[in-house]
Amino acid sequence: EGDSQIQALNMRAEISETSSNSPSFDRLVDRAFQMSGLRAKMLQLSLLEIVDDARAESILNRIELPSEEARENMSSARRVAAMIWYWRAKLKTHSEYSSLAEAASLWRNSLCPKAAESVTNMLHRLG
Repeated sequence: EGDSQIQALNMRAEISETSSNSPSFDRLVDRAFQMSGLRAKMLQLSLLEIVDDARAESILNRIELPSEEARENMSSARRVAAMIWYWRAKLKTHSEYSSLAEAASLWRNSLCPKAAESVTNMLHRLG
């Protein structure tokens, strides 16, 4: 557990310091997808923050939602799932309205009221 946490922290630092145009960035993406668990999904999501939308979409399509069981039992899994749905809305890979609604619901159930409110406001602006 401790080693995987340190590995994830080191990789998070590498992601923030590596240009998305650099050849080593592709290796970082591959390493992030070789890992498993919620930390891996969080690392994979952090990649989306530093790439253009086209590249973000291809990375997002590789990120799997946490299992139903994990979402039922762990608020961290619900938060990760909410982030995935948020990105799906942002990049319009799925219905923007449905994706934002799902993200808001998951954040509300994860006791993240500010994130839920922010996404709910985005939802209302869609009309």
